[in-house]
Amino acid sequence: MEGNLQDTPLSSLLELIHLTKQSGMVQITADVPLTLYVSNGEIISGQILDWQGLEAVQSCLLHLSTGQFRFYPNVTTIEAQSGFDLLF
Repeated sequence: MEGNLQDTPLSSLLELIHLTKQSGMVQITADVPLTLYVSNGEIISGQILDWQGLEAVQSCLLHLSTGQFRFYPNVTTIEAQSGFDLLF
């Protein structure tokens, strides 16, 4: 799943992922790039630039209105950290 944050706000995307209990990675390309990792619909970790962890997620603006997003189902934090190139 991918799209534009102007059409689908980040909060709506995360609500959909939560309600359907999906797992994977959400990659957001915006002024400040953001990556979120979800498991069974819950955010478990994230990364803003080189800042990783739940503190990074808590500091981000979940009401971003510009940028692109892409959801990679079933991608774990281990796969992402191994150098698996997920940028679009």
